[in-house]
Amino acid sequence: MTDERLAQLTQWFNDRPVLRALGASCERLEPGRSHGALRVVSDFNNPNGAVPGTTLASFVDIVGGMAVSTVSTSGEWFATLHLGINYLRPAFGIEFTGQSDVVRRGRGHTWVRVDVFDDQRRLCVAAEGTWAMMALPPGMPEPTPAI
Repeated sequence: MTDERLAQLTQWFNDRPVLRALGASCERLEPGRSHGALRVVSDFNNPNGAVPGTTLASFVDIVGGMAVSTVSTSGEWFATLHLGINYLRPAFGIEFTGQSDVVRRGRGHTWVRVDVFDDQRRLCVAAEGTWAMMALPPGMPEPTPAI
């Protein structure tokens, strides 16, 4: 995948309203890897002051999907099949980073590892996910900018 294509995908992700609403952004893409940022509004925190698991799970899905996008091909789309999320410590604070790595890209599935860190680089979430890789149906437009 070219640097130009990775830049297009980064911009495409950062233009998504759902990412902006969540406070997430795509910081950097590399072949088989993504780096994301999450800035949490404290109004969303649970009564203990920690970021809710639902917010972190959404971020895991987003960052994992970003990595999958770097190994998908033209005429192909993907969808999350499974997320396994381990919450290792309460996620206090407002700034978080996520890193995902494609562990294996198969014909029909892609398996990804995702880690989420707080602003002190402490691991808060360790997750893994599986994405289904499917051919676009005839006539369906590319879901991301054409490769």
